[in-house]
Amino acid sequence: MLTGLSGALLPDMNGTRLKLCFLFWAISRDLQRYQPLVRVSGLIMVIAGPAYLSIDLQCPLPLGWVLMDSAG
Repeated sequence: MLTGLSGALLPDMNGTRLKLCFLFWAISRDLQRYQPLVRVSGLIMVIAGPAYLSIDLQCPLPLGWVLMDSAG
């Protein structure tokens, strides 16, 4: 069933986001030790935003969904 709700197609995505938040919190506790991981994570996030935006602009999605998907 295709819906516009976040995680409708991938219901485990919410758990994945929670795990990533915990991982980033743990990494932020010791920045000197995990500096390479922090840099790679930041680079991936900087690249992922425009990538999601370009993919979403090619699909006929409402503007609100496009903005939330590329910003989040």
